[in-house]
Amino acid sequence: MDTINKGFIVSGFYALLGIYFANKLIFLYHYGEEGISLLPVNFFEILLFALAKFFFILSLITVYIIAKKDMYYISLKKRLYFVVPLFVGFVIIFLLMNSNYVEYIFSLSLIIYALVLVNLNRVSLSNLSYLAGSIIIVGVLSLLVVNNRWLFLALGFGVFPIVFGIVNILRTRS
Repeated sequence: MDTINKGFIVSGFYALLGIYFANKLIFLYHYGEEGISLLPVNFFEILLFALAKFFFILSLITVYIIAKKDMYYISLKKRLYFVVPLFVGFVIIFLLMNSNYVEYIFSLSLIIYALVLVNLNRVSLSNLSYLAGSIIIVGVLSLLVVNNRWLFLALGFGVFPIVFGIVNILRTRS
C-alpha cells in the first residue's frame, strides 16, 4: 500500500519539476531571452510536449523501480487500466495542439488524468476517487479562470497527489 502512495508522491514531485521547466521555457520564449525565441512555434510546441512526456515516462520508471524494490506486483490489468486511457488522452491532447486549441490543453489534461484515476479506482485504492474528484474540480476551474492555469496544473498534477500520498501513508501507519 505504501508503494502506491510513494508513487503518487514521486510523480507529484516530477510533475512540479516539469511544470516549472515548461513555465520557464514559455517565459523565455515569450520574452525572447536566451535564443529560445528563435525557434519556430511548431517546434517549440513539440518541445513542450516532449518535455511533458519525458517527465511522465520518468515518473513511470521511478514508480516501477519503487514497486520492484518494495516487491509490489503491478498486475497487467492495473497497467492496462492506466496506460490505455492515458495513451488515448495523449492522442487527444496532441490533436488539440495541432488544431490550435492550445488553451484547452491544461484543463483537458487534468480532467483526463482524473478520469484515469477513476478508472484505476476499480482495481486499487478505494479512496482514489476523492483525489480524482478534486482534480476534476481543479480542471473545470482552470477552464473558468484563465489567468491561473499554471497554478491549477501544479495543484492537480503536483500538490494534490503529493498530499494524497502523504495522508495515506500517515493513515496506514497510525
